[in-house]
Amino acid sequence: MEERSIWYAPLKGIVINTVYPQYGTRQFADNDILIDAERWSDVRDLMKGFGYSAKAGAAGKNVHDSYYKRPVYNFEMHQSLFLADGGSNCMSVCASYYENVRERLIKDGDNGCGYHFSDEDFYIYFLAHAYKHYSAGGTGLRTLLDVYLYRMARPEMNMAYIRGELQKLGLTEFETVCRSLTGKLFGPAPCPALTEEERDMLDWMESSGVYGTDFHRVRSGLRNFQSNGGAVTAWSKVRYLLWYIFPPWDWYQSHAPFAYRHWWAVPFFWGYRLCRGVFVNGKNNFRTAGAICSYREK
Repeated sequence: MEERSIWYAPLKGIVINTVYPQYGTRQFADNDILIDAERWSDVRDLMKGFGYSAKAGAAGKNVHDSYYKRPVYNFEMHQSLFLADGGSNCMSVCASYYENVRERLIKDGDNGCGYHFSDEDFYIYFLAHAYKHYSAGGTGLRTLLDVYLYRMARPEMNMAYIRGELQKLGLTEFETVCRSLTGKLFGPAPCPALTEEERDMLDWMESSGVYGTDFHRVRSGLRNFQSNGGAVTAWSKVRYLLWYIFPPWDWYQSHAPFAYRHWWAVPFFWGYRLCRGVFVNGKNNFRTAGAICSYREK
C-alpha cells in the first residue's frame, strides 16, 4: 500500500496486542486494517496478487473485505468502521460519527501513507466496536481484559475528552460499567462486591464465548421489538422476522445501494433476497428463523 500510495490505519487486535505483557498472549482471528475506501479495488488486486482469495460476494459491498490464504492468514480490509443498518440506533450514530474517519486519524511519522488514532480516539473506537458485538451476539471476557490493559498502558489519556465523545455516541454508561468491572476483576485489591449492572455485564460476557452466540443474537434482536421493555411475545417475534426479511430503508444504503437510489427496484430486490436466502444461505437463515420462533426467556 505504501508503494501504491494507498493510505491505511491498523485497527483492533493489531493495536490491542501491543499492550499485553508478552507477544502472543493476545490472540485474534484476523488482521484488521482501515483503508482508503476509494482504492478498495486496488487493494483487492494487491491482495489477490499476493495469493489471497476474497470472500465470495464481499469485495466492495460491505464494511470490510475479507481475504484468506492458507494455512491461517486472514485480513479484513475496512472501507468504513460502522454501517447504519437499522438494527441499532447506537450503531447508526456510530456510522455517522465515523463517516469522515480520516479526519480523526493522525499521520504516522515513519512512513508515507500510514495513519493511527490518538490513544483517546482508539479507546473510543474500541469501546464502540465492543458495544456493537456486546449488544448483538455478545462479546467474551477478553474484551474486559483488553479494556483494563489498555487503560493501564495509557494512564495519561484525556478522560474529559473521552467522556464527551462517548456521550455523543451514547456509550457513557457502557464504558462506566465496563471500566468499574475491570477494575474490580483485575485490580490489585481484593474484588469488592459487584453492582447489579456489573453482574449483568459479567454474566452476559461469560456466556458469550469469544465472538457471541446465536442465542444472544436472537435475544438482542427480539428485545428491539418488545413493547415497553416487556416480555417477548409472538407479535414481537413476527415483527423481528419481518424486519429480518424486509429490512428498514437505511439498511439499503449500505447493503443494496442500487435499490436505495432507485426505489422501484426494492420489490425486485426482495425477491432476489428471498431466493438467495433460501437457496444460497438457507441453512443459516432457517436456523436463525427457527431460533426466533422457538425462543424462550431463560
